[in-house]
Amino acid sequence: MHLRLSVNFGESPSGWDTAIEALGGTVFHSSHWAEFQQGVQGCQPVFIQARNESDELLGAALALYRRSRHPVLGRFLRSMEMPAYPAAAGADPIAASFLLSEAERVAREQGCARLSVSSNFSSATDLALGPLGYATRDRLEFMVDLTHDADALWKAIKKDQRERIRRLERDGVEYEATSSLEGMEELRAVRQTALERRLERDQGFDLPSDLEYYKLLHRTLVEPGAAQLLLARQGGTVIAAILYATFARKAYSVFSGSTDVGYKLGAQTGLFWHAVRTFQQEGYRVLNRGGVPAEAAEEGHALHGIFRFKHRLGTTPVSCTSGEKVLSPFKNKLAKLRELIRLPRT
Repeated sequence: MHLRLSVNFGESPSGWDTAIEALGGTVFHSSHWAEFQQGVQGCQPVFIQARNESDELLGAALALYRRSRHPVLGRFLRSMEMPAYPAAAGADPIAASFLLSEAERVAREQGCARLSVSSNFSSATDLALGPLGYATRDRLEFMVDLTHDADALWKAIKKDQRERIRRLERDGVEYEATSSLEGMEELRAVRQTALERRLERDQGFDLPSDLEYYKLLHRTLVEPGAAQLLLARQGGTVIAAILYATFARKAYSVFSGSTDVGYKLGAQTGLFWHAVRTFQQEGYRVLNRGGVPAEAAEEGHALHGIFRFKHRLGTTPVSCTSGEKVLSPFKNKLAKLRELIRLPRT
């Protein structure tokens, strides 16, 4: 197969999102996600396309190039990440492999220490990273096929979770979708509460608390229609929230949280069912409730409770694989050392 590859730094090529949708891509290939990550990380988006001799687009990929702003360290601390596997027509692994090779070439050319490939919404791509020299880690994502009828989706939910949904209704919990900035502030608040609970169980995670982060999220994803925020209220007070990234009739849960009241009531279960019904009515084909490391399926793992919860919602766990390839051992050691130095002291 002869492919013509093109690379654009910074701005997406004309018609990028339309092309991504035609290729079966997701929000993680979109210009919206690129803009959000550029604002959060200060990275430079890299848009890669593959065309055949007839100039037909066969695949596309998004990569994020990072370079330290330090005048000296910037010569060494450089890396590139792909938020998802390349999008290819018919999920063609050959075209995807060509795009991945091109991303690696660009990363080497830019002096990157490593190239990371995340597997968000990437289970459908039949591309194996291990044989290509990547150190891999397996994940599970929890999918719902929204083309099934509502009755089948309801019956797929475990009995205890269906009863919880009914109980939430009796307890006066109501659901709504919002695109307001005030809603993003509510998301920020419930995520902070969720973090505090996780810290008590030694399950902490990085969480921006700056309101500017949520304003950026609102401007780059919610306002353009690349995300939907769903809220659960009881007595007018928000007790839970989920933000879904939305693109090409596919929804992916990216941020969620509950107040202590919402957690005790199990409001996330009600929000999930509301999301299923809402997205199905809007013509979406797939809902992805997010992922966990594959080992979370094992009892005793710190995230096993999250695995069980998501699975009991009637989702189907699907396997996907992320990977990382070291391009410069010396620069990678410097980067690892820098990361250790920046760790907070306890």
